[in-house]
This record gives sequence, structure tokens and C-alpha cells, in this order.
Amino acid sequence: MYKIVVHDYAGHPFSLTLSKELSKKYKVNHLFFKNDYGPKADFENQFNHNLSIEGIGSDISYDKNNFFTRFIKDFIYGNKVAKRINEIKPDIIISGQCPTFAQELIINLAKKNNLNFTIWVQDFYSIAVYYILKKKISFLSLPISFLFKYFEKKQFKLADHLVLITKDFSYQLDKWGIDQDKYSIIKNWGNLDEIKFNINKDIQFLKENNLDTAKFTLLYTGTLALKHNPDLILKIASFNPNIQILLIGVGSGYDKIKNSKDLPKNIQLLPLQPFNKMNSILNSSDACLSILDEEAGKYSVPSKILNYLCAGKPVIFSGPSENLASKIIVESKSGGSFDSNNFHNLNQFIKKLIDEPDTRKELSRNAREYAEKNFKVNEKVKKFENIFLNNKQNKK
Repeated sequence: MYKIVVHDYAGHPFSLTLSKELSKKYKVNHLFFKNDYGPKADFENQFNHNLSIEGIGSDISYDKNNFFTRFIKDFIYGNKVAKRINEIKPDIIISGQCPTFAQELIINLAKKNNLNFTIWVQDFYSIAVYYILKKKISFLSLPISFLFKYFEKKQFKLADHLVLITKDFSYQLDKWGIDQDKYSIIKNWGNLDEIKFNINKDIQFLKENNLDTAKFTLLYTGTLALKHNPDLILKIASFNPNIQILLIGVGSGYDKIKNSKDLPKNIQLLPLQPFNKMNSILNSSDACLSILDEEAGKYSVPSKILNYLCAGKPVIFSGPSENLASKIIVESKSGGSFDSNNFHNLNQFIKKLIDEPDTRKELSRNAREYAEKNFKVNEKVKKFENIFLNNKQNKK
């Protein structure tokens, strides 16, 4: 029986689903960063004797806006993960969402011990660093991002295989001279088993939190950073005073809205909720919102829309039309996708959803139908399994 480490720095629910499915046949250690403040899977449940879940780095805390101390802490975290992997002694490692410097230590350990290593490419860290530093410390953005690009490109070439969440990422790999047989496309998925579909609105969560059960509720849940353009939420609220915007999240963008001097009264703020409440939260809404600014859309794909689709909620996306999120919404006919500078059409679409309950129901059915067709976990897991079995065979 193979021993597998699935390392998902962010601790997302769909990554845990991969580990749960793999543990039906293999011994799996699921590792994540204990102190990352973003949304987390339900790690409290006990699943089976083949699956061990461990949060790493509970003693590591840092300010994500302080880039230099953050990078140092990434080294510390990577060293802890590498040390734990060395103790586990797996045959196979799948590592994703991992900061570049931390990943460097992990992949070096894998290569030293001839371990099968797959990078799960959820975004491009080097590109993200460039655009973030361009806004913060513009004169350092090029040299620092060049350093990250060097390490990220090196890691991609050292890995036995790369799993991309969208075909769009292959463009960057082609520029870096990485052969097409080195990578596969496996799109992310939502949690169909945990997120149920109710064609009629479930108001239980609204009641529990003393929220208005009668008003049209637009939901944003998850990480809200500056790359998610929090000002758009304030603008939607001011143009639609009769709706209720429920913002459940964490991050610098969330804090910006929370600390607004003139916070619109129709924005209701709640802290990040445990994943076992996600079904009730999503089903309490009439529509769900996802946002990416133009620059972030070049290196990031918002995974929150996947569970929006599972719940069968009309999705409103503000971001680049070439982003995978936009393509999914258009393909599934589950909502509306709008460029970041097209607030008028976005707002008109919100008003259409408010005024036309039949349209909402049609989009809801389309959303759930797309999720049921495309989020078959057993098929996704089989693709991962084929990758590492082929890699193991090639190493012999």
C-alpha cells in the first residue's frame, strides 16, 4: 500500500476530499498550515484509519501585509513540513497552494529521497508577488518577482508532474519551456456531498443570526483581500439600499469594509464560519458574489464559485472574461460575468435577479446541474491516481 502526503497549505475543502478518497486505497497524511486565516475544510471529523490530518506551524504567525517577515516565516514553515514528511517517509507527495520558499525546502527533500513529487498548481506565486509588490513597493517588484520566478520555474521543472486547475495556465508553462507531457489539467471541484441543493431559500442561518429573512440576500463568503476589490461591495450596497448584503469573511478587504466610516446599513458582517455551516449559509442566500480585479485574474481562479454552484445559487462574477471563473459561469448559464469596469451591467443584472424569481430559479437549476455533471470526485481522484502510478512506474 502506497503512503501518500497531500500537502495543501491553504486547507481547502476540496483538497481534503481528495485525501479522503485516496485513503480508501492508500495510507494518506493530509498536511495544511494551521495558522492560515482563510476558509478551512472540516478537519474535526474522523474519517477512517488510513487518513491522518495534521495542521503544521501552529506557532507561526505573521502579518500577510509585511512581505519581508512573511517570506522568512515561509522558510520556517517549509522546514517544518519537510521535517514532518521526512518522519512520515511517504512514497508520493502532492503539494499545492504552497509559498515558493516553503515549497523549495519540500521539493529538495523529495528529490534527495527520490520521492514522487507532484505540484498542484492553483496559481502562480511569482506573478502574484509581482503585482502585489507593484502596488506596494514598485521599485522592488521586478527584482523580487524575478527571484520568485527563478525558484518557481525551477520547482516546476524538478517536479515529476504538474496538475493545473485550468488550461489557461499552460501558456505560462509553455513560456518556461516545460514539456506538455509534464503536466495535466484537472479542474477544481465543489463539495457536492456536503452542499445540498434547495430550490427554495433556506432561512435558518438568517434567523440564527438575527438577519432579515424577507429581503433579497446577496452573499459573499471567504477570503476578501485587496485583490478582490472590496470597494465594489460598498458600491453595490449604495446602489441597492433595499437588498441585504451578507459578507462572511476574513482578510484585508474585509477589514477595510468593516472599518469604513460610512458603512452602508444594508451590509451585514459576520466572521468566517466553520465549513460545517457552509450548506446552511449558501442556501440562505438568493445570489452569490465573486470578485477578482483585472491583475489578480491573470494568476488566480476563485474557488468559492464552485460551492456556489453546488448550492445552486445564481453567481455574479466581477473580473476578467478570460478567467476560468467567468468561463464556467458562461458555460453553465448559472449567472452573470462582468468586466471590472462594467458596474452598470453588473448592477442591472442584480436588479433583474431581484425582480425575476423565475430567472433566479432557472439559473439555480443550471448551476446545480453543472456541478453534478462536472464535480464527480471519483473521476478527479482517478486522474490523480493515474498520474502518480505512471510516475512511480517511470522511476523504476
